[in-house]
Amino acid sequence: MRPRISAVLAVGVGSAALAVWAVRRRERQGAVQADGEEPSLEPLTLASLRQPETGERLEWSLDDVGHRVLVTLPSGRPVPLREGFADLLVAGDVVGPNRVWQHRYDRFAPFYDAATRSYARLRSGGDERRVREYLDALDIRPRDRVLEVSVGTGRNLHYLPPEAAYVGLDISIGMLRVCRANLSRWGRHADLVLGTAEHLPFADASFDVVFHIGGINLFADPGSAVAEMARVARPGAQVLVVDETERVARAYRWPPTRTGTRGPTVNPMALVPPGMVEPDLAVVAKGELYRFTFRTPPAAPAEGRGQDPGLER
Repeated sequence: MRPRISAVLAVGVGSAALAVWAVRRRERQGAVQADGEEPSLEPLTLASLRQPETGERLEWSLDDVGHRVLVTLPSGRPVPLREGFADLLVAGDVVGPNRVWQHRYDRFAPFYDAATRSYARLRSGGDERRVREYLDALDIRPRDRVLEVSVGTGRNLHYLPPEAAYVGLDISIGMLRVCRANLSRWGRHADLVLGTAEHLPFADASFDVVFHIGGINLFADPGSAVAEMARVARPGAQVLVVDETERVARAYRWPPTRTGTRGPTVNPMALVPPGMVEPDLAVVAKGELYRFTFRTPPAAPAEGRGQDPGLER
């Protein structure tokens, strides 16, 4: 046992050192933005954004001193901006396990990439080889609008086709900070929004592909989150969800009395909303992960993928 423990500790110490160096480097480069700074939002992303509790659309306006502010219409209520991200969190969702994991991810965000790369090398021979086991199931075409729910540090976006338009949402502002810095370093772009999966702040039928990797088992209400992914997907769009199998998830529940973690892993296919088509379930990564996909019901020929969303809601 000792050699194995020593190896794990060595990886952990090395990962932490690398992560601290990376955070300091990003801070020197000015990666962290101040509260109130404008988020970078493409026109189609802004058009699809909704205040999740009222369904109001968002628009730029001018305040009394001529500064641009993001407001909801028609009420005119300002949308909070935190470090350059539109804050569309639903307070009622940030409770229980969601609140616990939000805080943990905020703290762990600077170390996340180094830790996951080390784990991927140990278990799968490298980061790209591991993520390809589930990302290659995505059907992403040029000009598609793609939403990643729980985008984290943007690790998955690094391996996806650059010809599509990406939007990332996360409950953790710490993760979004790292994601923004990573995208800048990679020369990639994605619109990033602070929000909750149970109430996605987007209009119906906004995206050609919606996916979530590694966290659905942690959600306070996984069923609502997947239903929301289906809602914001266009007719015929693909939805993909990946998370740990029960065998791996048990590690997060030790000791059994630990609070704020998770219960037993849900039956993945039970999360598929009624009426969806082409459901598929696979186990990947040497049995550590499950991957399920489905599509929303197809539309009439005139409503195919790649067209602008109707954005009724």
